[in-house]
Amino acid sequence: MVKHSTNLDTLELVFRMQKGNAVFNTLLTNDTLTIEGIKIKVRSRQIEDEEVRKIYADVFYQDLSYKYGEVRITKLGWMKLKIENRALYDTPELKERGIIIGSTLGFDFCKIARVDVCLDTNISLIRRLRQAIKDEELDMYVTRRRIISMDEVIPNFLVGYGATRRNLIRKPTLYFGNSHKTLKMKIYDKERELKASSPEKEPYTRAWSGILTGRLQRMEVTLNREYVDKITQDLGLSHEEFLKKAIEDDAFRTDIVNWGAECLVFFKDRRSVEQHRGDKLGLLDIVRLSDKRPTTAAKQGGNALPIETLAA
Repeated sequence: MVKHSTNLDTLELVFRMQKGNAVFNTLLTNDTLTIEGIKIKVRSRQIEDEEVRKIYADVFYQDLSYKYGEVRITKLGWMKLKIENRALYDTPELKERGIIIGSTLGFDFCKIARVDVCLDTNISLIRRLRQAIKDEELDMYVTRRRIISMDEVIPNFLVGYGATRRNLIRKPTLYFGNSHKTLKMKIYDKERELKASSPEKEPYTRAWSGILTGRLQRMEVTLNREYVDKITQDLGLSHEEFLKKAIEDDAFRTDIVNWGAECLVFFKDRRSVEQHRGDKLGLLDIVRLSDKRPTTAAKQGGNALPIETLAA
């Protein structure tokens, strides 16, 4: 039975101090600070020109048995909160607590600095994508550039510059994008990664995904602030509204994965050029997931985010 689910795997939020800089000033001389069930514990202080400029600390929330996240607070009154992976695999309400925590500490929410949206499935994503990559009747487009030959170098490839379609077939993890872009994607064997490096995360990762045993593969799209800006502008959303939809709406998360994937890589079948002008095949088409779940646009009768806008 085919199973798949979506979630936020990384979430970084940026806040601005409402007035003054009380939290920063308190943590200059105190290693801990507790406000309304939120405990801040200093890890380190960055000193420049004999003056503390940044404070790095762990955040603990009420009676959670694990750390909620990490913060970086600057002398100029900015705070970045990175929510712990474990909290992101908990209840939606816990994800939304990030903004509440910022407000309780005296900060206003400004923007999303980074969000990773992932799709987990028991389908072999990597095998099916490799089949498409090595099919010489399929033209491969990477960041909208057509890659025809199996040995043509893919420009600006994220990992291992000089990669070719032939080399991609042998890679255990597939990366798209590059280190200078605000949009990246990787496709990998999550089951193998958990067993090799994070066995403590496997129980809650599998419980969240509903794939309790067997194969677990992941398509993970990373959006930095500039890319979130493009999405929010085109959909008429604020960063806070985007965050709420990304937390609560499974179909919206699926759309984000689909949009990001199609901006980075898709295929066209040469055999269908005459009949269908070379229909575009996205990754979810390749792995046959797109027909299992309606997109947000389909549910709402249109208003999909234009891929061309995001790829520009």
